[in-house]
Formats: sequence, structure tokens, C-alpha cells
Amino acid sequence: MIEYNSIIFEGKPRYENSETEKYLLVNEGESEDNTKWKVLTKGWDYNLWCEIGERAGRAEAREITIPGSTISIENYISKYKKLIKKPIGISKLFDLFTIFIVIEEEHKDFKYYKDDVEKYGFTKDSTTYRQEVRREEEYLLIIFPVSAIRLFIKEDQPLNVLIDQPIEHTDQLSLF
Repeated sequence: MIEYNSIIFEGKPRYENSETEKYLLVNEGESEDNTKWKVLTKGWDYNLWCEIGERAGRAEAREITIPGSTISIENYISKYKKLIKKPIGISKLFDLFTIFIVIEEEHKDFKYYKDDVEKYGFTKDSTTYRQEVRREEEYLLIIFPVSAIRLFIKEDQPLNVLIDQPIEHTDQLSLF
């Protein structure tokens, strides 16, 4: 798997007086012509670090590569440390992507989301429920699992302006 780009967006807090909700997105694929943007994880900073740590190990093992760079765990973590410190506001997510929540009745946790699917008027297509998420409906991103979030880049938005951030090489791991 080749990781071409990544972005962290920051939204509203999940609960009153709590940390803001963050969304870690990556653009990855087997080749530059065959990539896909997806939400890897969401939540508070420590939720993101679980996914980043796992991917850092995979990067060092060469299961994940980054074009033009051999990468160590330290370098991978350093890259994300910078992204987490300066996330992009959630409104930009809606400027760059058309976002849908798509959930199957066969989803292992569908029973927990069934009431929300009905409450928010999702469209049903055989066994799949679908709803476009608009800027004022950010709360839907918080409610539903990452596996249900689908991103479609808007054609008129050049993402490379936001995300071309080269990895800096460091000698020693320093998280804080």
C-alpha cells in the first residue's frame, strides 16, 4: 500500500466540555492512478495515535510506503505529530469532499444505528442505507462508525495545496 497524502480535520467536541473530534484521512492505493481517500479513524488525539502507531510499524516493515522516501517509525510519527498540532477546520472537509454515510443492514453493529438511520431519514436501497452529510449535519460523522463514511473529492478542489507536507527525518523518537 502506498500512502500519498494525509490530512487531519478538527470538528466540534463530541460532548460538552470535551476535546474536539478529529478525523484522520489518508489518500492511499496500489498506484498513483488508483488511490482513494478514506477516513482511517476519528475521535480525540489518543484515538488517532492508536492508528498512527500501527501504521508507523507497518511503514517501517515496508507494508506501507511513501513515495520518494524510506521511512522509520520515528519519521512517520513525526509527520503525524505535526498534523495533529495543526489540524484543518472541519468546514474545509466539506469544501473538499462530498461526504456520505453508507451503512449496510449486515454491518455487525447495525442494530445500534437503526434508530438513527430512521431518525435522520436515510434513503434505503435494498439492504443499504445512505445519507449525504452536509456541513450543518457534522454530528452524523460523530454518530456513525468510520467504516460507514464515504468521501468523494470535489473536482474543483486542489488538495495538494493543503497536504503536500514532506516527511522530515529524525534520529530519535520524541512524542512530546
